[in-house]
Amino acid sequence: MSLFIPILLWILTGLLGLVAVLVVYTSWNYGSLEKLGIPVIKPFLIFGSNYMEAYLDIQKQDIERHRKYGDIYGVGTETGVHCIHFLS
Repeated sequence: MSLFIPILLWILTGLLGLVAVLVVYTSWNYGSLEKLGIPVIKPFLIFGSNYMEAYLDIQKQDIERHRKYGDIYGVGTETGVHCIHFLS
């Protein structure tokens, strides 16, 4: 019983540290495109800004983002830029 509590504390501390490192690693480059003056879709925690693409129509989503952000905008958890030009 006396050995169980310190082991449990070490495991919980390790898991908390792992989660903290994961969050920092996946969000270290947020804001780099904004510094360059490129509009960016606000990311959602570690999932980025493309977390809903599996559920939505990508074509309609691109058209809506083009209307909202213009021809060039940043997306994703990594520094990604979409350049869109629709032929009229």
